[in-house]
Amino acid sequence: RVGGTRQIEVDVRLVSATNRNLRAAVASGQFREELYYRVNVIAIDPGTVTGWATASRSGACNLSPLHAAPSKGRSPEPEYARCGKLWLLLDRIATSVISAVICEGARGFLKGKAAVRVSNELRGVVKAWCWIRRAKYVEVQPVDLQRFVGGRGQVPKEEMLEAARTRLGYHGHDDNEADALWLLEWGRINLAVQMGEATKP
Repeated sequence: RVGGTRQIEVDVRLVSATNRNLRAAVASGQFREELYYRVNVIAIDPGTVTGWATASRSGACNLSPLHAAPSKGRSPEPEYARCGKLWLLLDRIATSVISAVICEGARGFLKGKAAVRVSNELRGVVKAWCWIRRAKYVEVQPVDLQRFVGGRGQVPKEEMLEAARTRLGYHGHDDNEADALWLLEWGRINLAVQMGEATKP
């Protein structure tokens, strides 16, 4: 407060907008690259239920087939429809230029060939979407995210969810959405540092 003599705790959200081409501004040295990677980032935990988060909103989307078996007058939804739904979800989330997508990996987390294949397909969609959008793709493995949150590997989902509530102010109940929020927080701290180090002379 202007003229005040005591500290006041505030909780604010900074919203930024520009009509300039930030990617070109970074290339010409007029805009800091590490700041660019803080401006518009998507964090996503792809799966049957996909959690996602940006700086201004978050959510969870069910990508599972609508109809697992044929019914009267209907055909089963093809398995690859999940990939199409994921692409459309990314398009819906990306309201402006996206600088990076932080995606949770699945190394050492999945069991069974089918689960691994679907996981690879979904992450392949995210990678392809990033390539089309010229966005940086960053993959964070579950054990690394768990260490970031709990200081150790193998942190239970319930603990990750509760930590999101107490430390990030999350009010929901979906562990996929909570993971996406943690990915976003990981990116806020680590991605900018990585980019800053990458651009040092």
